[in-house]
Amino acid sequence: MMSMQFVRQAQRRGTSANADAGASPPETRTSELQRLAQSALTNNPVFSLRELAVESRDNAIFISGSVTSFYHKQLAQEAVRAVAGALNVVNAVHVEVRSSTVN
Repeated sequence: MMSMQFVRQAQRRGTSANADAGASPPETRTSELQRLAQSALTNNPVFSLRELAVESRDNAIFISGSVTSFYHKQLAQEAVRAVAGALNVVNAVHVEVRSSTVN
């Protein structure tokens, strides 16, 4: 188990403790997490989530696109959060609310 001191030292150097322990370089790990996040949406049983885009930058995973309900927006966020690891999840999904008017 890594000590907190080791983790703090790695953070001050701008590296992750896992990278120092022989894990994948941060950029490789980030691209792998982006691929997993996109797969989580693409293979989701909710069809509207399959069209959303995923991008990783600035130590975060960004979800973009549009859905027709706030519930689907939340489902997308939770699907990505499940695979995001230590990356932040930024939900930039637009909800297209359809108004129904009765004449």
